[in-house]
Amino acid sequence: MLTAPPAAPPRTRRRRAPPASPARLAHAPGNGGLRPGAPEGAGAGRRCVLPGSGRAAGRAPRRRRRGREVLDIGNMNDWQKKTPLDWETYLNKMVKVAAIEKHEYEGWVLTVDPISASIVLATFLENEKVSISVVLGHAVQEVKILKEGDDEMKQRLAGIFAPEESKAYSPAELEKRKNDLKTWLEANHIPVTEQQGESGRMLCVAGVLTIDPPYGPEECSSSNEIILSRVQGLIQGYLEKQQ
Repeated sequence: MLTAPPAAPPRTRRRRAPPASPARLAHAPGNGGLRPGAPEGAGAGRRCVLPGSGRAAGRAPRRRRRGREVLDIGNMNDWQKKTPLDWETYLNKMVKVAAIEKHEYEGWVLTVDPISASIVLATFLENEKVSISVVLGHAVQEVKILKEGDDEMKQRLAGIFAPEESKAYSPAELEKRKNDLKTWLEANHIPVTEQQGESGRMLCVAGVLTIDPPYGPEECSSSNEIILSRVQGLIQGYLEKQQ
């Protein structure tokens, strides 16, 4: 007589234990000798780090501050914190600069670098030669004005870095060439302003091109080659009509 095989016992599904909450996490025996669910106070002074989080349980992530810029500004000295308009008041004046390590420098201020705040000083020697020194901006502790420069000294300082071509013109001739070119550019609706350059007053066209003394096509400078070529052509045509 055939009998039916005994029925297989029903399968039971194993439920996974829910993960322990961060509040009850503690170091396991292999991680400091503590067990999950250890009472408060166990392992005092230690932090439980969640896997893959890189931070302590129950602690909010730290927000990164843009502290580099703030730190750099905080490390600047009073001279570096000045604006370009402040630095311009020192141009063409005899100054005494007190620097770090008790160094001192005297000379006529030619220019101040707007990026590093470094001061370029000129000193006239007995043999008509000029000594140029640079005091780095971060080393400046104090700048004291000793003497104001008159018109003759301003022209003398402006001629230190002037190209040989501009030295063929008198200061009055250079001033006339600058004003005539500026007036012609403005008449042609070309925006132009004046700025103090190393070789004297220069013209700035639309904020992207500069024209140094003696204000010819060769004295034009710009990073935009298209604008440079066009303005040089305009100035060349203008000078030919003047002749």
